[in-house]
Amino acid sequence: MPKIREDKVYGTDLRYVRVSDDTAVLKRGVNELVVSGAQVHSILESLIQQLDGSRTPEDIVDSFPEHLRGEVGNLLTTMQLRRLITQEPGPDVDEASFESLQTAFWWNMGEEGRNAPQRLGNAHVVVAGVTLIARAMLRSLLESGIGRITLVDDTNLNNEVAPVGFQPGEDRLRRVPELSSDGELSECSVICATSDFDQGDALLEFSRTALRIEKPFLPVWQADLLGYVGPLNHPYENACLRCYFLRRESNNPNYAAGRALRRHASANPGSMVSAGLLPPMASALGEIAAIEVVKFIAGYPPPDTAGRSIELNLFSFSSTVRRILKIPRCPDCGEIMRKASRALIVGSLIPHE
Repeated sequence: MPKIREDKVYGTDLRYVRVSDDTAVLKRGVNELVVSGAQVHSILESLIQQLDGSRTPEDIVDSFPEHLRGEVGNLLTTMQLRRLITQEPGPDVDEASFESLQTAFWWNMGEEGRNAPQRLGNAHVVVAGVTLIARAMLRSLLESGIGRITLVDDTNLNNEVAPVGFQPGEDRLRRVPELSSDGELSECSVICATSDFDQGDALLEFSRTALRIEKPFLPVWQADLLGYVGPLNHPYENACLRCYFLRRESNNPNYAAGRALRRHASANPGSMVSAGLLPPMASALGEIAAIEVVKFIAGYPPPDTAGRSIELNLFSFSSTVRRILKIPRCPDCGEIMRKASRALIVGSLIPHE
């Protein structure tokens, strides 16, 4: 078993719950440990009183009778590996708030989550489409601590009939009439595009823009009572939105009809309103998209939409996560689109007469 560090340890927010005369549960945050033994309660009661940051594990072990020190040392080692005791105080959550709840969440992620709040605060997220999906998404991103958000109007993506009612007011949120120049976008962390209706071609345009400037891209849309989040595309590394559409259409037995419907929807955006939707359906997609963006920027836990699509039946609820494979010769993200064609008829290798 690894040796624990000999620093002073904290466990003031550790919960100790009796299960039976010889069993107890220790829990701190999302981590827990079941401990059993004839003297478990007498050992734990004495041990927990010493977890105020004033003693090292060695000091705590030495405070017990010699015949118990081996067991106490092993217990402390296990508790430290499970993060039930740490070298720094736990998160201060005496008064619940958005900030304290999030601080506790990232603390539970260990070393990976230590710098997450700073990464979120430094991030710039671009969201295209003034939609009900975007309304929920922006609210959650702001509450999660995203430093800066740009909301982009787009004629094909905007939901003109819903009372979206964005009033920026919040100094971290800016609404612009069109997508910024590539120079401004070069500073953003991720580009998202949202559609309350099935505007696949409009989403593809933003996907191509993200590929051109090599920025991650996350599409979110609803179509015929189904919702889609992803795939989250890392430029030229995994499947892009075009890869997804091509693979989906290749499995459609009536490919021609599906493609014709998509083109008709792009040419007549208002025609899709007849499908209707309920605000909670769009909000559910926006919330899922927001947490995927937060996980991506924070770096942990890994986002589920990287190279995958989350598909939700928003009417009779079901959810599926589908892996989307990159198409080698994808017209948008294939390697041939990234590198120029080789010239084979010129150069020193061509023999001269």
